Amino acid sequence: FMYDEHHIWGAFEDDIYFSGDGGYSWKLQFSHEGNNQVDIFFADSLKGWFVGWNKAYGTTNGGDDWELQLHNYSGITYQSVFFINPDTGWIVGSHRVIYCTHNGGDSWFIQNPQNIWGPYVLYDVHFIDSQHGCAVGGAYANNDQLIMTTSNGGDDWTEILTGQEEAMIKVQIVSQDQVWSCDHNCGIYWSNDGGYTWQKKTSIDSFCDYCMNDMHFFNEQDAIIISDCKSYNCLTFDAWNTWQEQWIYGNNIVRHVSFADDLNGIAVGLWGNVLKTNDAGISWKRLNEKFNHIGFFSPMNGWVIQVWMNKNFMHTTDGGFTWSEFETDHFCNIYSWDILSDHVGYAVKGCGEILKTSNAGESWEL
Repeated sequence: FMYDEHHIWGAFEDDIYFSGDGGYSWKLQFSHEGNNQVDIFFADSLKGWFVGWNKAYGTTNGGDDWELQLHNYSGITYQSVFFINPDTGWIVGSHRVIYCTHNGGDSWFIQNPQNIWGPYVLYDVHFIDSQHGCAVGGAYANNDQLIMTTSNGGDDWTEILTGQEEAMIKVQIVSQDQVWSCDHNCGIYWSNDGGYTWQKKTSIDSFCDYCMNDMHFFNEQDAIIISDCKSYNCLTFDAWNTWQEQWIYGNNIVRHVSFADDLNGIAVGLWGNVLKTNDAGISWKRLNEKFNHIGFFSPMNGWVIQVWMNKNFMHTTDGGFTWSEFETDHFCNIYSWDILSDHVGYAVKGCGEILKTSNAGESWEL
């Protein structure tokens, strides 16, 4: 969850991590074996919540301390948490359950009672103001879509079964009338009456194959979706009438994305990748670079090659204190290399080519 350009929280299995420098470094804030954190939300830089399995925790000091706020013992699992302000928020989960708080989580009450024998689970919830909200999900067995919509803060929820066979996994209310949702199988859905009636807008079958994971709308026209099938995100600038695939370099497959504003976002994915964008997902930079090999022609002249990179080399001329990108002007990723003297080195590329330098890396020839 990205609150602003600097304050970011992340969940991995039983742990909650915090970055105060925009995602470059992380520290462990919370760990509880078997809790399996699944969603995080912060109303400001200090007050936040996360849910994991059947527990919900809250913090009032940016995550330095977490307090158990909600614990269900009857088989209910929590899937999503959302707050419209520091006091009012909702938690949704299995068996159609919806919880609400008006005092920052000090106490929670059920708005939609659990149906312990029912097959439905709510995976996501979103509100645009204190009155208008929507929660989406589906059935365990057949994945029939379920939508819950309210226009009075959750005092009453209208249940909608669309008849579609794929469970909805994400929902976002863009305006009081316009609501968007997506399923796990590349389907994008749209409501123009606040979430009470729905139609399938499109299916981006070329983009993914049962692996759409996340969605974010910047406004009524511009949006991004994330799939962990490919190292691409998919962008639209006309409300999914048309779209374009945008490559995320070096096989950096991502699974989740969070935006602090209309430009700045962070994404996480396979192999521990953490990526950041400052242009609404058009381009991404990986924050946690990973390297395969390092070598020095001299104490000042050093070179490293990256794992799954879009850059051929990283180069230092000051003994490793600072590094810059270096392009060899040859395609394909470099996988290994060796230095034979203070001026001769060889590099092996994934496409079956070998590069050689005879001038300590100033130029590389095939």
